[in-house]
This record gives sequence, structure tokens and C-alpha cells, in this order.
Amino acid sequence: MYSSKSSNKAPDSGLQSLWEFMVWLTGKKRRDTICIVLADDACDEPKIRMSKVIRSNLRVRLGDVVSVHQCQDVKYGKRVHILPVDDTIEGVSGNLVDAYLKPYFLEAYRPVRKGDLFPVRGGMRSVVFKVIETDPPEFCVVAPDTEMFCEGEPVKREDEDRLYEVG
Repeated sequence: MYSSKSSNKAPDSGLQSLWEFMVWLTGKKRRDTICIVLADDACDEPKIRMSKVIRSNLRVRLGDVVSVHQCQDVKYGKRVHILPVDDTIEGVSGNLVDAYLKPYFLEAYRPVRKGDLFPVRGGMRSVVFKVIETDPPEFCVVAPDTEMFCEGEPVKREDEDRLYEVG
């Protein structure tokens, strides 16, 4: 989940920290997520560009309207519980935290939101993970000292696909 969106303007020049470049996005089906803003001169005003992963988490399509709000109170995560989606780990062995999650989050300071799905590429394949829980609750930034847990049964794909039918 490269958690970023692009807009044609850089955030206000008075903003000094990374946290002030974070925004809360809400889709038309009341789904929301948190991401980092990256300036993009090629993006026409008032449009934004966002990754397929963010659109999927918001349950929106290209051209849909989303609301954007500055999000200033984002804290470093103490702990995050993340589980893989079952059909993406068939034939995968070993420690998923060491093989996929640690390299993905290493020095990246990525924001995560409870309930979001994101793919991680490692080795010769991609594994999709779901954020089950965060401490602090709802959302946080995964920092180098954030503890990552990947314990529990993998999330069933059917359960996630059903969410797309709601709304």
C-alpha cells in the first residue's frame, strides 16, 4: 500500500513536518484511509491521483469524488497486528514478518489504518496483508521501533470480497 496520493500543489509551505503532509481520505461509501501527500505538477487542479491500493481500500473507482482532510494527529505505532490473505500465501513458507513486512516498512514510515489491505512484493511473488489492529487505535505510522505481529489464521479472501458489495 504505497500510502500516498498526488496533487498539483505542494502542501502549504509553512508546514514543516511529515505528519502535516498526511491526509485523511473518505470515499463515497464512507470508507476512509490515511495517506501521505506527494506533490505532482502533472496533476490538474482540483484532481488528485491515488494508487489502485488506496482506491480499493476506499471502495472508489477512477473519477469518483473523495473528500480530503488534513490529518495532524498521527502517532507512531507501538504495535500493529497484520495478517496475510489466505490465497496469497499458498506455497509460501518461512517468517512472513521477516520476509515481507520488515523490508516493506523498513525506514519508510508508512501510515496504516485498521481494515486496510495492501500488497507486499518479496522474492518472486506478492502477498496481500490486512491491518487487523493498531496501537494507537484506528491508524498510526509504522516506525522502525513499531512491533509487528503476524499471528493468527490468514484472512479469507471471500470475507474481503463481500465488503465490496456493500454500499
